[in-house]
Amino acid sequence: MIQRFFQRFRRRGSSQSEPGKIRTAFLYTHIPATVIATSVGLLVLMDVLTNIPIFNGIGSLLVEYGLIVSAFALLLGVLNVLLVHIRKVREQEEGWPYSVVLIGTTIALIIIGVPSGPEGISWAATRILFPLQSAFFSLLAFFLLTVAYRAMRVNSVESLLLVGSATLVILGATPVGALISPLLVDIRAMLLAVPATAGTRGLLLGIALGTIVTGVRLVFDGRRYFK
Repeated sequence: MIQRFFQRFRRRGSSQSEPGKIRTAFLYTHIPATVIATSVGLLVLMDVLTNIPIFNGIGSLLVEYGLIVSAFALLLGVLNVLLVHIRKVREQEEGWPYSVVLIGTTIALIIIGVPSGPEGISWAATRILFPLQSAFFSLLAFFLLTVAYRAMRVNSVESLLLVGSATLVILGATPVGALISPLLVDIRAMLLAVPATAGTRGLLLGIALGTIVTGVRLVFDGRRYFK
């Protein structure tokens, strides 16, 4: 009897039209993903917004599972990057020497980090990564200064305030500013503590509200994002 039921189900599926097949595929793939994502999002949201022990336990457990999944996703991402660049080197596409550097660096960090653990990664970061970052940002500073010089043309009151504030902050951060006047150091501290902090907090508040709205839309209208 069960075998007849499955045979009838297969015949019905094979006789469906193309829209019917698409609708069936949607029911069996997208709706479960939407239900799972919505349920997990609601449980984690209840963990954040309430102090109910059962929601706190479930939310913490789901966050831990998310970290595990993220670790596996990161591993798959690294493997994918390596495979892409290995193919690029094998076919000698444009820019393949940079791919050789990337592959060699990744393998070297894996060899250093796997036996020694976090200490090896910390040593590699301190001896290799941080000096490279310092050199890169030192070059980037000159590039930003040239771009700012070209972009900050005083043609309005707002641009005048921007150029004046940037000039005061730069002078107050350098020893030359302290030699010119100790007041520049105090002005720089005031500009960073009051207007810059207020603007940064406003931006962070806007980002937080946007993140909350996006999360709520994802929870209650997840079908649009899981097509």
